[in-house]
Amino acid sequence: MRRAVWGILLAIGACGGGVSGDGAVERGDVAWAEGDYERALAEYRLAARGEEDPAVLMRVAHAYTELGRVDEASTVYRTAVTGRPELADQAVADLLWLARQAEGRGDQYGVAQALELASELQPGVGMGDLALPLARHLVRLREFERALPLFQRALGTMPESQTTPVLLEIGLAYEEVGDCERALSFFAQYSGKADRAGRREADWHIGNCAFELGSRLRREGRPEDALRYLSMTLDRGEPRNLLAQAWFDRAEALAELGECTAALEAFSRVVRESTSRASPLVARAEQRIDEIRFGRPGSARPPESRC
Repeated sequence: MRRAVWGILLAIGACGGGVSGDGAVERGDVAWAEGDYERALAEYRLAARGEEDPAVLMRVAHAYTELGRVDEASTVYRTAVTGRPELADQAVADLLWLARQAEGRGDQYGVAQALELASELQPGVGMGDLALPLARHLVRLREFERALPLFQRALGTMPESQTTPVLLEIGLAYEEVGDCERALSFFAQYSGKADRAGRREADWHIGNCAFELGSRLRREGRPEDALRYLSMTLDRGEPRNLLAQAWFDRAEALAELGECTAALEAFSRVVRESTSRASPLVARAEQRIDEIRFGRPGSARPPESRC
């Protein structure tokens, strides 16, 4: 169908007098009809030399498309559509075809370039199953913010049975951009569908994100909210290297709420979870235990603590 539409456009362009080049366009059309796209491209480029007739440029871009030359096709399509915006539909159809060809040969850069230009020429264009490979390509480039809407678009079009790995990928992308609150939602969804190994991976990321949120909320003076997230970390026991700090933050949040007995137990867990009794965190926990039990003067009790 794409080629049939292109054939109609060729005919319209030729009949409308919108092409030139001392017979180069006609020779290019003959070569095209014969399937000789290299020769057609050469003729079309000759016709386009020195002018920017959109009808000729569309022929040049389409020839680049047939030859899989993404960079050149994208540049010429943009110029052609600038001259005649009504050509955007054909340009986008070609670019989507070009993206699919690039995806088939494993050229993720080509997929990205073709789809990004298609979105530029026609915002909101449907990408179908190409949205997911483009999102993954952007993740490899560490462009997580650009990848997220594409992951979401892919998630909305794929069968439920195929969504499990994508839920994890979306969670990881949100984690990378620092939005742990949204990340936790996707990690939880992934955990509910994953196998045992997947659930272990989800637990690590849930624990890590929950720790970041809990510690921040405690520093912001929101101990009750902090406890909710810190409990998620401690319940999962991951990441193990953060457990001692999570118990300390939990203890301080409890102390701020005046729950002194529970705070003492949490400070004691800091000592048990630490890999070294000589760590500064253990010394701080023991100091806070003494402060709560004996009110030892000179200790560094936080001013917001009620214990």
